[in-house]
Parts: sequence; structure tokens; C-alpha cells
Amino acid sequence: MNEQNIFENLQKAVTSSVEELKPVPAALGNVFDCEIISFDGTEKDNRSWRELVAKYIFSAKNFEIHCWEDEQDEIALALGFGKVKPSDWKHGTIIIGEVTPEFTEFILAAEKPADCHVYNKMTPFFSIFLDNGFSSEHYGTENIIRSQQEQEKNDVFRIDVDGMQWIGGSADDPHDLCLHGHVKVQIGDTQLDDHGTVSSTALYLLKTLTENKIMSELDIQLIPCCGHTLFANNELTEVTVS
Repeated sequence: MNEQNIFENLQKAVTSSVEELKPVPAALGNVFDCEIISFDGTEKDNRSWRELVAKYIFSAKNFEIHCWEDEQDEIALALGFGKVKPSDWKHGTIIIGEVTPEFTEFILAAEKPADCHVYNKMTPFFSIFLDNGFSSEHYGTENIIRSQQEQEKNDVFRIDVDGMQWIGGSADDPHDLCLHGHVKVQIGDTQLDDHGTVSSTALYLLKTLTENKIMSELDIQLIPCCGHTLFANNELTEVTVS
């Protein structure tokens, strides 16, 4: 069999196989329980984008804006309505704040950016997240509307504790600073469980009432293994547990 015949037989076999292919429904379940609205390069202005945002911004209480590190002008604009959120994002800045009437007016009145050589920008901000499930991403070209059910699922934060005991057993021991127990944590769809010092965990959770929790590999674990040493600052306003 020469090369020409081999090629013709291969072509027929591939063609026949492709023609026999049938679409198979994907079992997505509730993975994409949201609606995505995109604006492409044909948009001459951002009127449609502003009308879309107006449907959701009035019911939101807080916002989060993401800007790349070289977008200093945009960062300065966002800081006019909020503050920097500590994060480990090395290539950008996150600004958080309340959705005030001034912020709402600024977002809805902003003109379409002129620099559209990469993205046909609807807004100068790379990402805008509202706490009601709406987000405008990739400079407004991709907008995601999450269902209430999906939003509630993502907002779940629960901690359960059982099997609590002191070093000498279940009886209270005023000389023992470490109350241990089995801790189960649920954050959205993620569930974790471990044995830790629940007395220290309670202290750290109380701290989150007045300041954001910042994860660290060396200190301030959410569920620490120990809690037998306490270090207080001179003003007695900060306590570190180890």
C-alpha cells in the first residue's frame, strides 16, 4: 500500500468517526448557578453597562474593587470612596468600602474609558464586586449575576465544637489556659475539621469583630494547637497567643 492510499484510508476513517460523534449533555448541576452578561467590542459607549449596574448597586451595602499595580490613577479614584484591604495579591491593590450615594453616583456617571486597545472598557476598574452577588469584571466586559441561593451558599461561615476538655479531663481547671476540642469549620463549600485550642480560637474570633483576620504561616492561626502563653502589649489592647 503506497502513501497515497494510506492517506486516503486515514482520511476516510477520521471523517467517518467525526460524523458519528453525538453531543452529550454535561452534568453541570449547580456549578454555574449564575447569569453572565458580556459587552463586546461593538459597544460605542457604556450606557448599557451603566443601566445593568444600576439594577444592582442600589441594593448593595459594600463594594470591593481590584486594580492592577500599575493602575495608580484608578487606585487613587477608588481610594476616594474606600480604603486598602490587606491581601497577599502581589500584583495589585484591593479597595473596599461602603456603597454610599456618592460612590453610586460616581460609578453610574463615569464615562467610557478612552484606552480600549486591549479591552473595550466599560469602567476604569478591572473588577468591581458588590456584596449582593453582582460583579463587573475585566473592565465591565464580563458581568456576573449570582443567584440568591448561590450567594447564600458562598456566604456560609460556621464553626462547631465538640469533645471539649482541659488537660485533666472535662472538669474545669482554673490553672489550665488551654481548652481543647474537636473543631469543625465550614466556609462556603469548604469543610475542615481538626483538634485545637478552642479557647484561643474564641479569642481570635472575637478580634475579627473589630479588625480583619490576616492569615499567617507563623502566627495567629485561626485554630491554634496551643494557647498556654499569652503576650500582652503595654497598653493591654493586643494579646498574642502561642
